[in-house]
Amino acid sequence: MEKQNFRIYWTLTSDATPHQRYVDIPYTLPTDSVGDPLVDAILALPKSGKEGLLKLPGQFSVPPTQEQILVELAAERERLLAEKTADDEKQREESLEHARRFLADPDCEWYCHRQHIGGGKILAFTYDADLPADLRAAVLEKIEQYKAERERRDAEELEERKQRQIANEKRQAEEKAERAVRLDRRAAYIKEWAAKHGSKKLRGQIALGLEGWPQYLHERLASDFADPDYDYKVELNQNAGAGEEPLANPSDDLVAAGLALRERLVSLGFSEPKVKLVRIEWANEDEDEENEYSYAAIFDRYRPGPEDSFDEKSIRIIVGEK
Repeated sequence: MEKQNFRIYWTLTSDATPHQRYVDIPYTLPTDSVGDPLVDAILALPKSGKEGLLKLPGQFSVPPTQEQILVELAAERERLLAEKTADDEKQREESLEHARRFLADPDCEWYCHRQHIGGGKILAFTYDADLPADLRAAVLEKIEQYKAERERRDAEELEERKQRQIANEKRQAEEKAERAVRLDRRAAYIKEWAAKHGSKKLRGQIALGLEGWPQYLHERLASDFADPDYDYKVELNQNAGAGEEPLANPSDDLVAAGLALRERLVSLGFSEPKVKLVRIEWANEDEDEENEYSYAAIFDRYRPGPEDSFDEKSIRIIVGEK
């Protein structure tokens, strides 16, 4: 049994502030009529009215009698029933309008979200007894059609994902195999080059089963770009760095470096190598300090070996910094 309390607020004629006085009516739930007219009147209130209180209108010279409280409880019941009737009618009209829009709309996605099929808004009101049977049947039929279409599309999407996954796995396997072959060719070329031109250190690495990279790259650069006037650097990526800005009016020293780089590339067999003269901006970790700049001559398509075995690198000469 759950104890409940219903409070009746009322106002004495001499009170400056209304509804400061009250009368409590205790009762228990669940219960049927216990023969108490006040409890019976409280239990007769619609659910929305059982908030546990009622404010009596007007003023009283003496505490309100049971008859006066019963009159106000009856009036409160009628008011709440009228509100409920209006709310029910509004809900019914909204349900009808929603159902009509649903049937008129060729796309069900907005009404029947995939994750809410079976418990969404449409299914919630289509079983309302106030909804006409023919309209309810039409809505339910369209929902079933949508569900079947959604299942078909889901199956197609799943199959497409499977096929994409199979294609991706196949492509990755092919790329891995191609990369392995490419690395084998690179290792064979490095071994051949080291036997003719390599240092004792490089030949020793290969004798111990190592490929010899990146020692080979350092020695190959020293061989290809043996120039005491310039310090050649190689980048692991094709682009020399972020923040490159082509120079329209480079310094004489930078022009001379670019010409020397191009001449050396031609001697190595590169046909019409395109050398860029740029300013490279380097971000400073200290936000209060200005960024630093380098001026460089760059060639982005240098390969330290055959094309089928080696990726392109970026060769650059740094001339001046600030």
